[in-house]
Amino acid sequence: MKKHVVFMVILAMALVFGMTFVGCSDSSSGGGGGGGSISGTWGDGSSHEHTITFTGSNYTFADEDGTVLSSGTYTIDDKDITFNQTVPTSATYEGYYFPRDNPPCISVDFLGFNVDYLKK
Repeated sequence: MKKHVVFMVILAMALVFGMTFVGCSDSSSGGGGGGGSISGTWGDGSSHEHTITFTGSNYTFADEDGTVLSSGTYTIDDKDITFNQTVPTSATYEGYYFPRDNPPCISVDFLGFNVDYLKK
């Protein structure tokens, strides 16, 4: 049992370390602000991909089957993006938009932890 705990700790550390290289950049490396279009669909790239679709000032957040989990409006201020959820209940989510990354990236916490979304 002790070997399993050690393995899980090592695996968790490897995942955290790996995400520092795979995730969106921060403002010190050129992300944030500026041009780029947020309109369209963004996906997390997982095998159970969640998507965010932006149309005008509205967004929908859906699971891999297309079931809408959240929808509402959003605003962008430099690299900060605020999601004002109206469905299924009122809530606010904060995230970051990096249009200068290649590819552009959005990082937001809809699921209890930050997930990076790339434009599809």
